[in-house]
Amino acid sequence: MSWARGIVGIVGPMFIFPLVLVVYSDIEQSFYLITSAIIGLALMADSGFGSTTVRAVAYFRAGADYIPRTKKEYDEAEDIKDNTPNLVKLKNLLSTTKRIYLILNIVLFLIMSIGGVAVIWNIMKQSGHRIDLWLAYGLLLPYAAITIGNIRWSSFMRGLDYVAQEARFNTLVNAMRMILFVIFLSFKLKPVYLSIGYIGEALVTRIYLRNFVINWFKM
Repeated sequence: MSWARGIVGIVGPMFIFPLVLVVYSDIEQSFYLITSAIIGLALMADSGFGSTTVRAVAYFRAGADYIPRTKKEYDEAEDIKDNTPNLVKLKNLLSTTKRIYLILNIVLFLIMSIGGVAVIWNIMKQSGHRIDLWLAYGLLLPYAAITIGNIRWSSFMRGLDYVAQEARFNTLVNAMRMILFVIFLSFKLKPVYLSIGYIGEALVTRIYLRNFVINWFKM
């Protein structure tokens, strides 16, 4: 499913960006482009915690009692014969990552509420500080917070060896978001509706990923 995700990621913007140029004014086009860049940079606050979480979950799922830190420890970890998941360690990891991602959300909020506002201030000034544009940007804050939290649940799902299911779901959700955006832009709806679409996507993703991981622990 990685190829499908890649196709959606490439083809989607190819449909949306031309519509943005046709439907939106110069101010709205600038707002769309800059906020997209801000979101992309803000989500880098994850700083690789997601991939590290995948690795840790995979080890504990295989029955390991610790995460190898040296080559010697890694070689010894490969000899694990008990494939029974270490539920205690996995639950501890789930609790630990919750605190980590809470801190990341605080960092993300500061980036978007201070740095992000400073970046878009000139555009807002030129627009006459339009309420709908400020609302559109304000809605991107919870979207970014939910999305970066989704990385935690996605990492657990992949670490539990459900990579294909996670990729399939995310491909489907991204495709639906792109279709929704095309519909919004076809009806010449303002950027605030795109922000609402982003939040809807993030919430649906959170519900699915979280429920999947929680139900795995209950099996």
